[in-house]
Amino acid sequence: RAGAELFAKVAAPLSLLVEKLRHENARTGAVDPGIVEGIGQRLAKMLGGLERTPAGPGGILDAEAVSGRLGEVLVVLDGLRFDLWCMLRGELEGRGWSVSEEPFAVPVPSTTLSFRSLLGIGEAPEGTVGGRSYTLVRWAEHGGGRRKLRNVLRGKADLKILHFNFIDVKIHASSIDLYPLFLLARDEFRAAVMPLLEEIPAFCLASDHGFADTGRMKERYTHGGASPWEVILPFAQVRRPF
Repeated sequence: RAGAELFAKVAAPLSLLVEKLRHENARTGAVDPGIVEGIGQRLAKMLGGLERTPAGPGGILDAEAVSGRLGEVLVVLDGLRFDLWCMLRGELEGRGWSVSEEPFAVPVPSTTLSFRSLLGIGEAPEGTVGGRSYTLVRWAEHGGGRRKLRNVLRGKADLKILHFNFIDVKIHASSIDLYPLFLLARDEFRAAVMPLLEEIPAFCLASDHGFADTGRMKERYTHGGASPWEVILPFAQVRRPF
């Protein structure tokens, strides 16, 4: 658990800052590039130590434990890795939302299908999990806005699962650097997802898998592996202030 907490509380926020510094310094040249790379190397060394540690040691939550903590609404952000979550969490907190988070780990393969299987749900839009009825709405496929969401929330299912895949779509189609990719995801989160979340007084938020940066031009961003960025994920209880 200590390794996962170190990753969530230290490595992920630091990674976001390092990527932001790299991005802005490439434009301004305000900081000696050697200093920026030195910080990046220290972070890489920290992550290298975490990668040699099993993803789920000493009591870290797993998907089964997450399933037992779900309320009425679960928002799944497909492909959300922990440093990007630090950015999106800032969007929520900046609007006065209450966010209580805890990292959890998924086993390999770190994929959407595996995550749903671990929760006890499949591809069917309706079913039962842990004695509770659920409805699964893949938002990109169904579209719709606030009216559609209100209809879902008024439904009889005990658990409403809202699946958004705007992040996963971007990682599979992009070769741009990490921080600009995060900015694109943040902008879509602001414009398309936040207005919907404002309709929900309280909900759980989780990722189904993260992703790794291979540095390659082709298939630069991938998932399914065992790196911390792919398997240590955020689980949060979120409550709006109004």
